[in-house]
Amino acid sequence: MQVKTESKPVSTTKKSYKVIKEIEDLEKEIAELENKKQSLEEALTSGETDHVILQKTGDELAKTIKTLDDKSFRWLELQG
Repeated sequence: MQVKTESKPVSTTKKSYKVIKEIEDLEKEIAELENKKQSLEEALTSGETDHVILQKTGDELAKTIKTLDDKSFRWLELQG
């Protein structure tokens, strides 16, 4: 039995300067967001008992994760 596989054609066009710059900027922002996410996760597990601080930290973590996901998705789009 023979299995057909479809492959995407390899893009032979060069990326524009604007796209390359956006990719570089996204890589920097993604690294910063990953560091911020790690810091917020550490803050949540630090033993803090004030529920107000924990709520604010949790909200900020959720926002950071959403932004990180959005920027990572955009980076993947530009790489393709």
